[in-house]
Amino acid sequence: MALQALAEFASRLFSDGMDMHVTVMAGSIQREWNITRRNALVLQSWEIPGLVPTVHINATGHGLALMQVATFYNVPSESKRTPLKINSTLTEESINAITIRTCANSHRGNTGMALMEVEIPSGFVVDPVHLKDLTKIHSHLHLHRTEVMDNKAVLYFDKLGKQEVCVLVKMERVQQVAKAAPVFAHVFDYYAPETRTSAVIQMNLFRNQSICAMCIDCC
Repeated sequence: MALQALAEFASRLFSDGMDMHVTVMAGSIQREWNITRRNALVLQSWEIPGLVPTVHINATGHGLALMQVATFYNVPSESKRTPLKINSTLTEESINAITIRTCANSHRGNTGMALMEVEIPSGFVVDPVHLKDLTKIHSHLHLHRTEVMDNKAVLYFDKLGKQEVCVLVKMERVQQVAKAAPVFAHVFDYYAPETRTSAVIQMNLFRNQSICAMCIDCC
């Protein structure tokens, strides 16, 4: 709550002139963000691919921003200690569209702000209008914001409690991709992203299909 209060205060204090450009260099890979009044309270994240020895951060412009760098280790027993739970399944799957049902909760009771991320499989897109409408459909679940970022559907919850909340995310096929790899759904605490858990989503219809089976005209 303290970080949320500081972020809210900073957004109000510098709202008229907030204009920042942040550059992060991880090895030979670079990522940039522009932070303005419109997105001052939106979490911007980047999962750095692979292991790099150093991360360089440079910020220019005017305003105040909070940046955190976290390192995650593959420790199987860690998932047993997280209060968050998630499961994700395909409820509909056709040649042109899929629907992913993702449910999450916290067995320790109410959390602070929490994020649910649903990775978008190769060859599919999420309709932004559909994603925005979820905030109206699921307002009783404390879902207040959605967006597509880094090829993921991201859903912002004010809190998660012991009662499981479930959301349906619909995706449409725009490209023919054979032998589709599984994707993941994640849920984590906004203010402690290391407190996270994940679930795998297996593409049953497409994982063993060749490009010829999916697109006769391609072969």
